[in-house]
Amino acid sequence: MSGVASILRALSGRRTATEEARQLVLSIISSQQTPPTAHEIYKLAVQQEFAAKGEILQSPAKNAAAAKQHSTEPPYPTHIIRSMQHLKRVVLRSLVNSNDIQQVHKIEALPKEERAKRLHSLSRSGKKHADHTLAPVSIWRWQILTNKPVPPKPKEKPVFGKEVGVGQDWSHLNKRRQRSRIGSVRRDVRWLWELENAKTQSKKAVNVDANATVDATATATPTATP
Repeated sequence: MSGVASILRALSGRRTATEEARQLVLSIISSQQTPPTAHEIYKLAVQQEFAAKGEILQSPAKNAAAAKQHSTEPPYPTHIIRSMQHLKRVVLRSLVNSNDIQQVHKIEALPKEERAKRLHSLSRSGKKHADHTLAPVSIWRWQILTNKPVPPKPKEKPVFGKEVGVGQDWSHLNKRRQRSRIGSVRRDVRWLWELENAKTQSKKAVNVDANATVDATATATPTATP
């Protein structure tokens, strides 16, 4: 049973963003001059967690990186943001649903490092058509949502007897005066119910009389002969 419980806890954790993870991502996004991409957020989150633990982030060897790609375990299972999928599917989605961040689309030129990397990988014949390879790219970035939609105020249900003291706070009174005030309000509410009931019955009686008058008038009206 303990194994099943741990699996269930792990699954629920993957689907729910902790407040710690949400705050970490919000702090990263708000601290950047340019809205970051998901990859940039993830990279900074990993760096911050290693720095917080006093550890050094080392570039994994190629064999280790390949093994990690085929592993079902997240790259950093003990971290707040343990994987790129967790960041995208859980944390960022949670922040979008709470109207804290939004995704923005941009067309941007490649950074110098990326341009140099792509040029270096091109063959001699490919460099003749490098314009297509080095063309501006479509990028999705994340930014703080400054103008949050204001949720509508919940409609207050009218409280019957409010005018005679229903719902008022009498905690400042002593016990004897509280009991006296409650009894007084109960009597007033009972009187209000009787008054409302009398008004309702009076309206019904008026409607019945009006309908009867209309019927009597229609019956008494003579039919015109041709």
